[in-house]
Amino acid sequence: MRKRMATVRIAAALAVFAALVALASRHQANLNVVDREADAAETQEILRLNDVQAASVPVQPLMAIEDTWDIEDTHEPADVPLVTRMRQGESELGYDAQTQTFYCTLGMDQEEWPQLDLKAAGDETVQVAWADDYAWDEVKSAIREGNVYRLLAWTDSAYSYVNIVFTGLPLVTMHVTDYDGLGDEYMPARFTMSSWDYPAVDLPAKTHLRSGGYSKRFDKWSYRVELQRRTNKGRFAANKVSLLGIEPDSDWLLISNASDDVVIRNHLGFELWNRWYPEGDGVCMLQSRLVEVFVQDQYMGLYQLLQPVRPAKEIARLGGSLSTDGVARIIKRKNIGKRPVENLSKRCEFVLEMRQVPDGTLETGLQIFDALIRLQTMRKSDLYMSNEDFIPLAIESSEPKSLMNYYLFTQAAGLPYDNVFNNVYITAIRRDGHYVYYFSPWDMDMGFKQLFRSDRDDLNLWLVLPTRMLDLGVGGVREAAWEIWHEKRAGILSDDAIYEWMMGVEEYVNASGAFLRETEKWRGEPETLNLEGLRYFMTEHMKTIEAFVEDPWRPEGVPEEEI
Repeated sequence: MRKRMATVRIAAALAVFAALVALASRHQANLNVVDREADAAETQEILRLNDVQAASVPVQPLMAIEDTWDIEDTHEPADVPLVTRMRQGESELGYDAQTQTFYCTLGMDQEEWPQLDLKAAGDETVQVAWADDYAWDEVKSAIREGNVYRLLAWTDSAYSYVNIVFTGLPLVTMHVTDYDGLGDEYMPARFTMSSWDYPAVDLPAKTHLRSGGYSKRFDKWSYRVELQRRTNKGRFAANKVSLLGIEPDSDWLLISNASDDVVIRNHLGFELWNRWYPEGDGVCMLQSRLVEVFVQDQYMGLYQLLQPVRPAKEIARLGGSLSTDGVARIIKRKNIGKRPVENLSKRCEFVLEMRQVPDGTLETGLQIFDALIRLQTMRKSDLYMSNEDFIPLAIESSEPKSLMNYYLFTQAAGLPYDNVFNNVYITAIRRDGHYVYYFSPWDMDMGFKQLFRSDRDDLNLWLVLPTRMLDLGVGGVREAAWEIWHEKRAGILSDDAIYEWMMGVEEYVNASGAFLRETEKWRGEPETLNLEGLRYFMTEHMKTIEAFVEDPWRPEGVPEEEI
């Protein structure tokens, strides 16, 4: 009897198990159907966004004023613009629907007006001609001052005017499915880039908003873009493409720098970082370009085009291995996302986000970055290391020249606490049985200005590891700092070099006309870019750095007469 009852129970359990398996299979099948339907809908939306009317209507030469008057007398003003899309050769023009203005890039080196090959998109009856003589003006002045010229478009019965402005910067346009609905998830898009010096780009894409909550409070949003290509199976996949001479990638950042009064501090930071390592042997040697951006036929202003950080590439750059090494980023607590993070605010006053670890787990990440966490523990913490414990671990975990290059760069660029407790990338490479840590900066939009709210200039000494090593004079960091400082101070950090570099950037941006449009759009009044305050800060701040390097951090054995 017991055997029969046990057999019945087993059979019932098997039946329940089979039912659960069948239910799970049906659920998974339903999920697969939903995924396939979503993929198909996304594919159709990308196709729709990128199915644009060909720009085939050539823009005719300047019309005689009498012919213009005749069209105005015999035609009715159009209810809507007759032309809302144009190309120069293969390059898409930016378009701002609010002001009915097209933007055409000519680059920065034109001495004479080039031969233009402008074409408009329109129905069979549309004609377009110049209503203003742009060639009357000097080309560089027209670009610098943002001169506005008019085109006349007309059909058999209606006419409308549209404006055109020439700019010196490359142009990016994007169209998305639902602009107001853009958030943290990718949305289908069409992406174009036009430049006088590089091939035109016109590709399907996906995009989402970039940055934390602070940046999103501004109407001038930042974007992350993934360029796409259609596969043989009809789906869309990531597409590595070179933009403006930068090495090919599928992911790109369009950074608004909306909180920055001069809009280009972050761009200047990456330029200085790359000048710091002229041979390209630093960590995260990212290329930065300035562009003007249009989204959904709306002029958005002056942006920074930047490569994203590729952790695997940074590990490879340092001769590491994905099976043992890792990359982490110090972030603010409010920016915590989906990646594994450890809140170390009670020890180090930062949150450590794992960007690349061998198995993707927080546990492994904490093992890789354990020594760094211990070395960075603040003095006020109960876990603060004694000098006896700190010194050997610090020497083992750092390369003096690399560490001092990063440390002196952050001081020279005037990077405040935001680039200590936030916006720092650390790459951990296993060497001789232990990890060595390499630092690189990120989001430098708060740089090149007074570090703290006081009248006295000072250094940012919050980064515990290098500061404490310098104070203790261990591991050869004072010697490395001395050598690096004097080399840079005689080169890229000399007063003349700082002036020449920043004046060059200032002139470049002003010559493009972009800052006039940026400030008129977002501040209500057009302004020219003035970096005098940044230049003054940098040249004066060099004296503050010098006082530390050549006094409390002077290497032993260096006599004062060598200072």
